Amino acid sequence: NSIYASKYTSLTDKEGRKHEDFMLSRVFGVSYQGETEGNLSYIAPSRENTNLFQMYSQKYPLHYEGNQMIVTANEGAQVLGRQVLPYCTPQEWKNFSSCHTNPPGIETDSPAVVLNKFGKGQALYVAGDIEKSSYHGEVFIEFIKSIASKPFTFQSDAPKAVEITAFHQEDKKRYIINLVNFQEELPNIPVNGLEVKIFLDQKKAKRVLSLPDETELTFESQDGYLRLTAPQINTFVMLAVDYE
Repeated sequence: NSIYASKYTSLTDKEGRKHEDFMLSRVFGVSYQGETEGNLSYIAPSRENTNLFQMYSQKYPLHYEGNQMIVTANEGAQVLGRQVLPYCTPQEWKNFSSCHTNPPGIETDSPAVVLNKFGKGQALYVAGDIEKSSYHGEVFIEFIKSIASKPFTFQSDAPKAVEITAFHQEDKKRYIINLVNFQEELPNIPVNGLEVKIFLDQKKAKRVLSLPDETELTFESQDGYLRLTAPQINTFVMLAVDYE
């Protein structure tokens, strides 16, 4: 099993009490020391883990809009990335490096991304909640893929406006796939050519239907996945995958 956690996770209990350390410190492999100042910071990958950070590097670290937790890594935990602070802190109002930006300038030894083995599983802890940022979706996906203990139930190249849910009806030997296209500005622009992959493992797909009219769709199977191209999504499309 794998856990992804970030920033304040388990530092505060359900009654709202803040603890001196993460309640899951042993699981995360880190101990809480404090927080960085200001609303801007950076994360630089370690040299051997740049593949997890997509385009970012030690020279050009990941830009994070927010402060980070200052943590120490427990013995045995692997540090995948470290914090980098901007040239100037909010208190240095007389000094600045640019009138438009505050670029990375102070490298630290404080861990920002930590991978920890615990029991039969593992945990990936990130000192900033990058999953909230619309800029770092690809990096977040790489983080999740790196700790995935089994294949994902479904995958897609869907744009941000399309939400996908999958339901397994074991008694009917069927998966129901719902695709909702809901864009910020209406009316929706139709989405075409969207690819969806469903993990069937050892199951053999019999047919794929577009509901409710039950129009059969073409598909192919590869490496345990069923792969198909969804019909045009104006607002909502429902698919059924029957297997044996």
